[in-house]
Amino acid sequence: MNGLPKQIRSQGEVTELLLRIQQLDLELTKTKEALQSETVERIRAQEQLSKSEEKFGTFLQSVSEGIVGTDESGRVVFVNARAEAMFGYDLMELIGQPVEILLPESLREIHARHRLEYVAEPHTRPLGTGLDLLGRRKDGTEFPVDVGLAFVKTDQGFVATSFIMDITKRKQAEAELFHREQEFKAMVENSPDIVARLDRDLRYVYVNPAIERTIGLSPQHCLGKTRAEAGLPENVWKPWDAHCREVFETGRETSLEFTFPAVNGIRSYRSRNVPEFGKDGSVESVLSITYDMADLKRAQETQFTLASIVESSNDAIISETLEGVIVSWNKAAERIYGYSAEEVVGQSISILKTSDRADEILQILEGVQRGETVEHYETVRQRKDGTQIDVSLTISPILDATGKITGASAISRDITEQKKAGEMARLQELRLLQADKMASLGVLVSGTAHEINNPNNYILLNSRIISKVWNDAKPILQQYYEQTGDFPLAGMPYSQAHEKIGQLVSGISEGALRIERIVRNLKDFARKDSGDLNQTVNVNAVIESGLVIVSSLIKKSTDFFSVEYSPDLPRIKGNAQQLGQVVINLVTNACQALPSKEKGIVVSTGLSKDAGNISIEVRDEGIGITPENLKFIFDPFFTTKRDTSGTGLGLSTSHSIVKNHGGELRFTSEPGKGTSVAVILPIAQNDKT
Repeated sequence: MNGLPKQIRSQGEVTELLLRIQQLDLELTKTKEALQSETVERIRAQEQLSKSEEKFGTFLQSVSEGIVGTDESGRVVFVNARAEAMFGYDLMELIGQPVEILLPESLREIHARHRLEYVAEPHTRPLGTGLDLLGRRKDGTEFPVDVGLAFVKTDQGFVATSFIMDITKRKQAEAELFHREQEFKAMVENSPDIVARLDRDLRYVYVNPAIERTIGLSPQHCLGKTRAEAGLPENVWKPWDAHCREVFETGRETSLEFTFPAVNGIRSYRSRNVPEFGKDGSVESVLSITYDMADLKRAQETQFTLASIVESSNDAIISETLEGVIVSWNKAAERIYGYSAEEVVGQSISILKTSDRADEILQILEGVQRGETVEHYETVRQRKDGTQIDVSLTISPILDATGKITGASAISRDITEQKKAGEMARLQELRLLQADKMASLGVLVSGTAHEINNPNNYILLNSRIISKVWNDAKPILQQYYEQTGDFPLAGMPYSQAHEKIGQLVSGISEGALRIERIVRNLKDFARKDSGDLNQTVNVNAVIESGLVIVSSLIKKSTDFFSVEYSPDLPRIKGNAQQLGQVVINLVTNACQALPSKEKGIVVSTGLSKDAGNISIEVRDEGIGITPENLKFIFDPFFTTKRDTSGTGLGLSTSHSIVKNHGGELRFTSEPGKGTSVAVILPIAQNDKT
């Protein structure tokens, strides 16, 4: 329609015009609706496209590979988050940059040429094509990568997409695998055992050089053949093949033994047939490992011999881990320590330690871990019953085939009796030294006694003369006193001096006689002892003589000392000098036990009711002996007087003397109240009264 005419010619034309207008309006409405519908569809499509692009963008950002897109000129147009992290760049640092920025400088030029060739003839290249490619991070470090390529042509132009994977760990794993394969190959190629791999047709697919050294067949001769085709005897290959078929069927290892005419004669062999599984879990091949039984038998014989030596040894031989867990325990260990092997294997070696050596075993094991060896180390260990024994230890590290220290071997020798023998020898040496001292003392006393006796005899003789002079002068002095009165004499009035002077003169004589008696007793005590136990001994006289020697110590120790001699004691057979030594020792101990001079000592003799024994008893009111110490008093070197130079030999010697006389030494003691010691001596039958 070109518009309405300016003049309306007729009513009919007007009507026709109105109809045409209505028709045009209807068409216009339909067109408008169609346009509106198309617009809605376009908006919906755009929304879906936007969502799809958003999902695709999320996908690109979340994949494990780095993704880099480049245009025809090789400039970066998009990068995902993984690529940013992989190369160390931010997105905006890469957009618009040449893609060669992600390559080492040495590869950039050649990559640019390859890129141009790719744009000319684009194609898809998947990941894992095996190319050795390198990437370069922002910090300049390089790393191996695998790159896949794809391309797309858009309205805006050509876009190449690189899918990049960091394969550093894969390369490391491949290198480690290659290294291990080389190690395995070197080990198998140089193994003295025959190592062969057979396929499901029982044909050799691998065999090591040991087969030629052993049976004279080269590996090349065997490859691709069965055992029968390779020339093995029927009595060998038939059972061997049967075992391998069983491995393929069951998936379980088998072994068999056979004899074979080898290069160096007929030998016995054992073969282990081990399954090798594929990815699907089925047996793909069998690995047969064949070794000469002669070496094994020799090793077994050697092991048996060593085991026999260990079991028959008189020394405890124990092996243990570096943590001290017992692994083996021989018969001698059972005898020495009291535990059976079943009781201790798997237990800690510390069950043998004593409480005062808690850290000793740990320190020894620490030394073994450093490769140290302990030789002839003397210590103390505790048996199962709680008793302690002296042992000599030799401990050495146990090494495995690679030289690594895996445990410790301990050899223990019980030296308890040896130590006792050594102690007895030392005791005997001390006794000999004591005897030598006593002999020297005897010589000294004899010489000194002679020197003392000469002036003492002079004093004794003159004191007797002075006594006579005094007795003659007393009447004259008394008469003079009565006539003239008191007068001075020796610096004091005569009325007082005449009594004292007489006492002084008597005291001089008595002192000289006492010196004479002490010297005589010392000479008797120090006289060389013949050891004769058949002397006729007066026990009371022995005590009296001994008390003279220790009289000074008695006076120094107590104000309350008494002796109670039983009258008419029969004589006994023995050695007076040795028994005197016992009395002196017991009285000396009693004196040393007194805490003050107010405490007393009583020495007494007695006769048993049946007149079979004579007793000598020494009772003191001293500090007493504790029950713990009382049981050790006869042990050599045991003493409670270390601080006063006690040797512990006195009671041990006294005990030996009394036992040699057929008697016994009895102790009763209560701490804080005192001690009583009784010497019981038998009377010879023909001497009883």
